[in-house]
Amino acid sequence: MKKITNALISVYNKKNLEVFARGLLEECINIISTGGTAKILEKAGIAATKVEDITNFPEILDGRVKTLNPKIHGGILAVRENKKHIEVLERLKIPQVDLVVVNLYPFEEIREKSCGDEDQIIEGIDIGGSTLIRAAAKNFRDVIVVVDPNDYREILSQIKQKRIDLSFRKELAKKAFQHTCYYDAAISDYFLNCKNGIDRFQINEGLDSESILLHLKKIKQLKYGENPHQKANVYINLRDNTAPTILENQIQGGEISFNNLLDIETASRCANELEEKCCVIVKHNNPCGAAIGDSPLQAFLHAKACDPISFFGGVVAFNYEIGEELAEMLTTYFLEAVIAPSIDSKAATIFQKKKNLKVFSHKAFSENTSHDLDIRRVNGLFLAQET
Repeated sequence: MKKITNALISVYNKKNLEVFARGLLEECINIISTGGTAKILEKAGIAATKVEDITNFPEILDGRVKTLNPKIHGGILAVRENKKHIEVLERLKIPQVDLVVVNLYPFEEIREKSCGDEDQIIEGIDIGGSTLIRAAAKNFRDVIVVVDPNDYREILSQIKQKRIDLSFRKELAKKAFQHTCYYDAAISDYFLNCKNGIDRFQINEGLDSESILLHLKKIKQLKYGENPHQKANVYINLRDNTAPTILENQIQGGEISFNNLLDIETASRCANELEEKCCVIVKHNNPCGAAIGDSPLQAFLHAKACDPISFFGGVVAFNYEIGEELAEMLTTYFLEAVIAPSIDSKAATIFQKKKNLKVFSHKAFSENTSHDLDIRRVNGLFLAQET
């Protein structure tokens, strides 16, 4: 592992910062820091060199310019195996920076809370931090870049064990560029949607926007897709990552499949359209029974009667709580999955008799399937409509 002598830390999110910084000092790694980060470290009794002590230049323009200086970026971007680069560093007395730890102003959060105040939004655009991240990620062969506080423990562990190899550095660089890519896309989204001084994001004008920002993160690998020969994953849009997903509300049953998710979506959307007690049965993404009734049990019996054969192996959705009597009835049939806003305790116990039956309780499902836009892909094009 290449020796790590100097670490530059400049973070907005101070999570786990003190523990991480102390761990670096234990490994005899010098810390260089900026503004608020330096104050936090100093208050915690952690020794750190301020950036201005290296650049011989103070922070200016209300903190807009802190690290944008050749004496910082030269130490990050210099190729260690390039003798000319090293000679320049030595001549100009620029210290090599081997570890860059940066996270950015939360632009989307600032935008959301700004009430459309353009001055607040603009000041929420991080310039110096993005530049540090990109510089360190570009020079990943010589510099370790860290953008996620959740990685601190693993980074420290690998430093202590002297295990940080090129492949790990490259993974961190990939994560860094993904981070700045999404960050820049969020900023671009603001400017694309800002017309006549009004941020359309603030007034939810949906399809009046010039762009739709999607940044998808994989949260689960599925066994296979629609057919066994197809690979499939589940992704979440990072802009919606605070919303609970159907995956987090599985009470019991086997591994959820690609087809299960499609059927659950179709059945639940249909069931949630009605206020009366109703049941919808879907198989292979096609409804094969839907009915209302005086009770969820009666609704199920009516829905089953629509197609007494095809409902076997289907997904059954309700818009009311499943109770004991209905659960007993459902367990007498072969079904892939059952979903309802809630499952009472006795019903949950009954369902346990059929261990492979997938059971979901998703109180907020109707809300989570009612986003501002419904987006679909058709023959290479994307269609978007209001929900």
